[in-house]
Amino acid sequence: GNPAVYRTASYVSLVTPALRLTRRWKRRPSPFDAGSLSLYSSRLALRLRGVIPVRPWSVKAEACRLAKCGEEEGALQLKRHYRRDEDSMTKRTQSKYKLDRRMGENIWGRPKSPVNRREYGPGQHGQRRKGKMSDFGIQLRAKQKLKGHYGDLTEKQFRRIYTEAERRRGDTGETLIGLLERRLDAVVYRCKFTPTIFSARQVVNHGHVKVNGIRVNIPSYTVKEGDLIELGSKAREMALVIEAAGSAEREVPEYLDVDHQKMTATFIRTPTLSDVPYAVQMEPNLVVEFYAKN
Repeated sequence: GNPAVYRTASYVSLVTPALRLTRRWKRRPSPFDAGSLSLYSSRLALRLRGVIPVRPWSVKAEACRLAKCGEEEGALQLKRHYRRDEDSMTKRTQSKYKLDRRMGENIWGRPKSPVNRREYGPGQHGQRRKGKMSDFGIQLRAKQKLKGHYGDLTEKQFRRIYTEAERRRGDTGETLIGLLERRLDAVVYRCKFTPTIFSARQVVNHGHVKVNGIRVNIPSYTVKEGDLIELGSKAREMALVIEAAGSAEREVPEYLDVDHQKMTATFIRTPTLSDVPYAVQMEPNLVVEFYAKN
């Protein structure tokens, strides 16, 4: 590569210990010696600065290489940067309404959902005749529908919530619903502060929501009974929030005490399945069966 490019990258204070190891620029790097370590670190610094497209595996590989060579401080800096870059990325990788068409139901009850016009599945094979579904397929479908209703939940997050519900006493299915509804983004959505669960997650992530007077920007934050949720001054003036609060599309459930004039809400109690206003029928008992067998 061009020595000037790597020399420019040496001023990036990302992996300082690795960059100071050596100045051997002109020979082809080998992945096992100190000279190439500096070169690889410089190229990685360019990636993280946006000059070269960053790939998560390259950051992890570089962190492992630095750790093997004894550069523990540089490896820690790389891992911290990788986590920060990973957390800032959105988790939804496809169109949100595809889930509606795949399930054949309007999961969020939205009037603009395409399933209202096309009840068959997406893709060129969506109109094929569907055979009888197995017990595993029925359970998997119930799990995907419940997980998809809460927006950007990953399988790992959903499985962790189920594990916590299984650990607690009582009906696992009811406890699962209660834990899902206690997520901060779900509470903001149920309060009608936003039109969708996806916008609720974004509002929380951008720091517009306070819990008991303290700003919380973690969508998975668990709300406790009696907590006061309020929107910040900027969020109260957003057209999105004002339109959602005045919409008659959804009703505020009984376990929330909401004041749309002040944009505040109080979480009164943990809901059960019958308390949650789902647009379609949810079957948490099938989710419990799915995870019990798999």
